[in-house]
Amino acid sequence: MSFTALKVAELKNIADEFGVEIDGVTTKTAIINELQDNGVTFELYNKTQSLVENTASAEEVFSVHGARTDNARKTERSEDTLLVKMERSNLVYELYGVRFTKDHPYALVDMDTAQQIFEVGEGFRPATPKELQDYYG
Repeated sequence: MSFTALKVAELKNIADEFGVEIDGVTTKTAIINELQDNGVTFELYNKTQSLVENTASAEEVFSVHGARTDNARKTERSEDTLLVKMERSNLVYELYGVRFTKDHPYALVDMDTAQQIFEVGEGFRPATPKELQDYYG
């Protein structure tokens, strides 16, 4: 299967999920070309769909991000790390080896990586441990 098997409305949703601008683009072929020009392949789309369907539980996310799952305890982080939140509308976005998803927009990263993310990527900001607890709590 490929993008050509999908309807225009589905392609527009995919473009929106991946943050691809398609204003004024109306034909199926033109939308597919815009997706591909922006690095969105059908294989990537399928892979992200699998991720969405198999999303990690909140407990897994907390353990990945170094936070405790007990909401009564405070989220801990060391002095040389920073909690970063993706505020982009992308379904999945990976930058400097850090993967952010629409369902799991937080990542605990070292300060150097956080600085690189803020300098290069738009739609990222520092987050608080309380935010993380409220989001997954």
